[in-house]
Amino acid sequence: MIDHSESTADTPALMGTAWRLETYGPANAPVVAPNGAEATVTFGDDGRVTGDTGCNRFFGPYQIEGDEIVFGALGATRKACIGEERQRQEAALLAALRGDVRYELGDDTLRLFAANNAVLTLASTPLEDDEG
Repeated sequence: MIDHSESTADTPALMGTAWRLETYGPANAPVVAPNGAEATVTFGDDGRVTGDTGCNRFFGPYQIEGDEIVFGALGATRKACIGEERQRQEAALLAALRGDVRYELGDDTLRLFAANNAVLTLASTPLEDDEG
């Protein structure tokens, strides 16, 4: 069994890497994430996922089971999400991060294949230092 949570020379680790949403939606018609509404997902080594939808922050539990990420119930802040593009992105991201989600890691890319037939493509990005 391949442990996808570990990094290799060419592939960043799933955990401890911030992932920035690039596209979402059906595989045959992906939607490009809107400028100015950066959405991110970070998998902690403590079994907690955190991130930003481009409008609100979210958080919750997850587990790795083979080539799947199993998400528990996510909580989120409830700020107003201004603009249709941002609203669609937030709804798509939160809908995709439910239940069992197959994933693939490659080079600097994470692809999530959600139960609702959505595919999220995310790119690795340096983690921001919260200290200082």
